[in-house]
Amino acid sequence: MKEFRQGFFIVWAALSIAALFILTVPFVLPESTIYKITPVCESKRLGLGQCPLCGMTTAFIEISKGDFTNAFNSNRASLALYSLLVLNQLVFLGRFAFKKLYFRKLFIRL
Repeated sequence: MKEFRQGFFIVWAALSIAALFILTVPFVLPESTIYKITPVCESKRLGLGQCPLCGMTTAFIEISKGDFTNAFNSNRASLALYSLLVLNQLVFLGRFAFKKLYFRKLFIRL
């Protein structure tokens, strides 16, 4: 059980770092650079129509600018996904801070 929890935390940490990158890039890089480095949707490229994540890059850029209407119009799930990613970051950082504080107190007791 301990190994499972450790593995879960490692995977959660990796995904949280990736999510943090996704959330911060629109604030750091210009739109044109973001569009250049993001791949074209395979579904669109193959002519299969839109996938559930189509428009998400544009939506996240719009959210970072505070334009929630255009974000919603780009992808209807964008606000929910962005909110979940932010919530995940808050929970992860809180858990990480708690773990550091707990281990620091434990170390002082020893």
